[in-house]
Amino acid sequence: MGLISPSAESTIYKVIIYYEGEETAQAMGIWVAENRLLTSESILHWGDQFFIENPETGARYLAEIQSSSESLVLLFAQGLPSSNAPTLSHEPPQSNSHAHFPSIDSDHVNVLLSHQYLSPTSLIYRFSIDVDSYMIGSPLLNRCDQLISVISGELDSMGNLTGFSESYSLLTSFLQLNGISLATAPTPCPTVATQLSQAESLSTSLQQDLDSLKSQLTELEDSSTAAINQTAEQLEIIGRQKDSLATQIAEADSMLAIQDSVLIESEQLQSQRDSLVLLDSLARRQLSAQEENNRRQIFLIGGISFLLILLAVFFLFLFWRRKQAAEEELLDKDDELRKAEGVIEQKSATFSDILLHGHGPNGSEIRLKIKGDVLAQNDEGVIIGRSSAHSDCVIAEGSVSRQHARITLTGSTLMIEDLNSLNGIMLNGEKLVPGKTYSLSQGSMIVLGDVTLSIKILG
Repeated sequence: MGLISPSAESTIYKVIIYYEGEETAQAMGIWVAENRLLTSESILHWGDQFFIENPETGARYLAEIQSSSESLVLLFAQGLPSSNAPTLSHEPPQSNSHAHFPSIDSDHVNVLLSHQYLSPTSLIYRFSIDVDSYMIGSPLLNRCDQLISVISGELDSMGNLTGFSESYSLLTSFLQLNGISLATAPTPCPTVATQLSQAESLSTSLQQDLDSLKSQLTELEDSSTAAINQTAEQLEIIGRQKDSLATQIAEADSMLAIQDSVLIESEQLQSQRDSLVLLDSLARRQLSAQEENNRRQIFLIGGISFLLILLAVFFLFLFWRRKQAAEEELLDKDDELRKAEGVIEQKSATFSDILLHGHGPNGSEIRLKIKGDVLAQNDEGVIIGRSSAHSDCVIAEGSVSRQHARITLTGSTLMIEDLNSLNGIMLNGEKLVPGKTYSLSQGSMIVLGDVTLSIKILG
């Protein structure tokens, strides 16, 4: 045992012992019920007044002796903060088995238990190790941090304080006699060999999962690289087409300039026509004999001018249509370019991974991990449900629908949607309306049927 488990450590309080108004010693105790602390009977020999101290806050609570036996004492302190009650071992420990007991002021102590019969009804667990007074009252735990007994102490022939504890059966009898019911472990604590075997199996399984995830990541990176390269080629083609269209537009502008020149020439021809009309009028006055001939010349010149004007207008219209078509085609290409750039942006989008951690109706742990990059690059999001054929993340619980919920990413905000599930979804205590999306944040609590999960955004 390398560390004290959080559940065991959170149940420990200091016991401050006074004699005639002065502090004489310190011991420990373990929280077992509301306002009640279990400790060793040894404290009764060290003082006449007792306080329970919260080691985290330093607050002290005056304690009274509610009940005692030859080696155990139950203290009562009004207002003592509630804690996590320890779990009782499934069965008494075997002789020469390993145990340990935690201490607030020092590291935990590993011991080897040996059974000793004091009488037909009295059995103690003895271990040859010197203890300090502040270790007295600490809970004696097996390898699985399950409660076996409470540490007591006695002076040996050399005057040293050595440790021992009452048997498991006397501990449970004392608790039952005082109306305290602690949860009992459903199965015996596995042996070291069993734990090692389970750890090796878990390590192998985790390594296989890691290898699978690495393979999937490699495939995803290869496909993303190919898609990016293909899109880059498409962008290059579109760029060349855009340059070609720009050239065509320049040519159209040049033709429009020519058209303007034709219009100027047409205006000049009109001016010449007016001059000819004036000359014709003068010629009528001066040369009446040539009037008919001059009229024919005027009509001929007028027809030619009219044809030139019509041709100029036609070319002007033709050039305008070509320029308009070229501009529309350029706009279409610009739209395709923006769409391609959007595809590249989506393919390269990233987001932190999301961990959904919680428990099912029977208390079983449930952990779901959603790859943030996959969620950011997938408009359809990730579906959570009971069916492995219809869902991306599977929760094998009967209260969860085949397709229960969808998680998507809008910008940088996580969203959740109820896919018309049978048992619905609760988000932070609020029931969701099916088909409507709701935002998620760090620490959000969601309930899918009988499954409770919390949201944690990694990274």
